[in-house]
Amino acid sequence: MSAALDPRCTGDLTDAITGGFDGGNTGPGPQTERAGVTASYPRPVPRPLARFRLGLSAAPHALPGLAAALAPLMLVVALTWPLVLHLGRWHMLTAWGDSHIWVLDWSLRHLLQGDPAALIHKTAEAGYPVPRNMRSVGGAALLVYAPLRLLLSPLAAGTLTHLLIFSLTGLVSYAALGVTTQASPWTRAGTATAYAVGPTVISTLGMGEISNTQAWVLPAFLWVAATCCPLDPARPVRVGRAVLALFVGLIGGLSSPYYTLALPLIACGWALVAVVRRRLGGLLPGLALVAALGLGMLPVAAYYGGGAA
Repeated sequence: MSAALDPRCTGDLTDAITGGFDGGNTGPGPQTERAGVTASYPRPVPRPLARFRLGLSAAPHALPGLAAALAPLMLVVALTWPLVLHLGRWHMLTAWGDSHIWVLDWSLRHLLQGDPAALIHKTAEAGYPVPRNMRSVGGAALLVYAPLRLLLSPLAAGTLTHLLIFSLTGLVSYAALGVTTQASPWTRAGTATAYAVGPTVISTLGMGEISNTQAWVLPAFLWVAATCCPLDPARPVRVGRAVLALFVGLIGGLSSPYYTLALPLIACGWALVAVVRRRLGGLLPGLALVAALGLGMLPVAAYYGGGAA
């Protein structure tokens, strides 16, 4: 490239390479006179200011995803208002009371004490005076609850966990729609929000079953399936991503058996359509997807199986 070809620079190529010319910026700069030719070089933009401009230009693209995460949270906060102002002091009025919060704290306490076996043994704490098996449904909720519990009381951390799961579902749904549809970002944001506050999920505000808020399980698996084994033959296959289906099956199963029970049907249907559309090219990734999900769900079956169910 010759400097003379760029209308923003009237100096020579040496000046452009050595920093006198910054092709990414425009505007008045210092004047340099050489051999009767006056060259005007753009003034470099300070690096922090350049980063700020880059952030502003990228912000509009992030707004739909941000809306998909915040809109469900804002709705449940409004429906339970002013509960969020009294975290740790006010109780959410539900059919199950605070039992699910108690289970989260009970599970976390035994895990931190190095006694995970307590989660599968009979305990009088779950059915006093008769010891009972208690298979706690924690999973993703426990992962959210644990760091909050370091800062807040059990009631405050549990209530906030219940509300934040709606936001997680909206964000995961938005991501899943991005790889499974060609909808515009704002259409995806609206659809994700509607799913995140669907009837079954929103009813947990009255039932208190935190396990039923784990609606993120289904879109999380769809995202894995669409990136591992795309139904569109023009898109590349990534068999290695099938391992993510294992984690979705494991964490999802420990978070909500109800949603996770639907995953084998979805996986088999997805693999079948992949074979129809991609022919033999869809066989390996489809089988890998189903196998990884099955491996992830085996520990879940053992955890809830037998008399403990």
